[in-house]
Amino acid sequence: MPRHSVVALVAMTGLSLVSFASFASVVSLANAGQKVASHSKELARIRNVVAREFGCRDLSRTDAKAILGLRMPDAFESAGACIHAGGHAISVWVQISCGGDSCRAEGWLFSDVRPVWALPVENDYAISADGRHLFYTRLRPTKSLGTYVVDVARRDLATGVEKSFASCASPAISPGGAWLLCRNEANDVLRIPIDGGKPRLVAKGTGERTWTPYANYFPSAVAFPAASTMEVGMGGSVRYLTWRE
Repeated sequence: MPRHSVVALVAMTGLSLVSFASFASVVSLANAGQKVASHSKELARIRNVVAREFGCRDLSRTDAKAILGLRMPDAFESAGACIHAGGHAISVWVQISCGGDSCRAEGWLFSDVRPVWALPVENDYAISADGRHLFYTRLRPTKSLGTYVVDVARRDLATGVEKSFASCASPAISPGGAWLLCRNEANDVLRIPIDGGKPRLVAKGTGERTWTPYANYFPSAVAFPAASTMEVGMGGSVRYLTWRE
């Protein structure tokens, strides 16, 4: 706002410059509060459609339309939704078509912080336990044809700021929310403090080559069927290891 307009408004309202500044801050905070309330309201609406407290479920065309509205593709093969971070975030994906060795899909993340409309559904992604950060496998092409820099990126859902988090792929969040787990080129399982730090080896891989960036093909993310059990895919086999937070 131009300075002369500020002075005129101060004169009309009888506010001092200090009190006007305070008034402007209150308005700014109120607007921010309205946005947060709007995101929370939208999340509650979608949670009501998904109708579950945790896990994932398939969506009918009617449910997908109720959630996505005009965002929904005209034709698709299947759709689904997953609850994250204790209900603070819900991801919705639509598989449009599959052919050859790849599928075309679109995804969205709704949260009480801010929605992310372009969810990276082609690769594994994970949401922090507080629902404030999105982690996903990121591919960046280099000058050499067919080669990529691969890392796990972390996006702040409130600000949209994104940065590299670790040189690995296939992120997953530990049951207690304190660790991010990922896989390297040798299929090893690594864990990193959720706020960042040095990777630590959790389990050695088989060394089998399942790292093919140009085809979005990486070792699968670990899973936790129970708080003390980690499920690790190793090529065509699965190992169950004891997990300690």
